[in-house]
Amino acid sequence: MVQAPEVMQRRCRVVPRPTAVVDGRYVPMSPSAGDVLSLLFVSVLWGVTNPFLRKGAEGVERVTVEGKVRRLLYEAKFLISNYRYVVPFLLNQSGSLVFYLTLASTGMW
Repeated sequence: MVQAPEVMQRRCRVVPRPTAVVDGRYVPMSPSAGDVLSLLFVSVLWGVTNPFLRKGAEGVERVTVEGKVRRLLYEAKFLISNYRYVVPFLLNQSGSLVFYLTLASTGMW
């Protein structure tokens, strides 16, 4: 059943930013220095690993196998067995984990 946009809007909940009580007033909290450093670390990690991911994935286009599914599996095998791709990939994904944990702990979402 499709609902009208106005009904859907009423069901959406707006989550407020974290606040602190200062002099009896609610004041939005700013991110701590640790949060900012975590996000900077994530951005550096993502930026540094991307060129290595591209370099490690070189040669995957030369995988020639009949069938879409078989080709996908052989490409995945090629990438997984290539440490030049796996190491930057794991570092990149650890950056994603740090990003998620930082956003979850600060409520900056």
